[in-house]
Amino acid sequence: MAACKTILAVAWLDRESLKAMNLLFSNLLEINHVYPEKNLDVEIVANGYHPSYRHCKEALAILAESYKNAMNENVIPHYSGFVRQQSFLTEESKGPLVEQDPTSIGGRVILDLAKSLLTRYEITLLGFSENIKPLLR
Repeated sequence: MAACKTILAVAWLDRESLKAMNLLFSNLLEINHVYPEKNLDVEIVANGYHPSYRHCKEALAILAESYKNAMNENVIPHYSGFVRQQSFLTEESKGPLVEQDPTSIGGRVILDLAKSLLTRYEITLLGFSENIKPLLR
């Protein structure tokens, strides 16, 4: 953890992930206390959101309230297209959703997340960076 500047934490919207966030931030505070020049931070991406599931709404609300400055603006939905990337009967991969169906809800969210992370981590892609206009915090 101490080898980086920002930790990317993808949090499934359940109780165990919320507990893990507490542990992650506790470790982060400890590292920053011992090595103040590091000034590590975290970016949280909420994963598996389904508006019909109460636990998802509650977990997202807790994350947003507790870690509002660390939350990425993109929330990955619970989307059936993610499951269809891999065949259940064989080891065959059908390829990433963003290649299969980039205009789907899941594909668009992943592309928006990628744009956000490219901007956040100051990664440029030749011929593409000028087109990246993600939502910023």
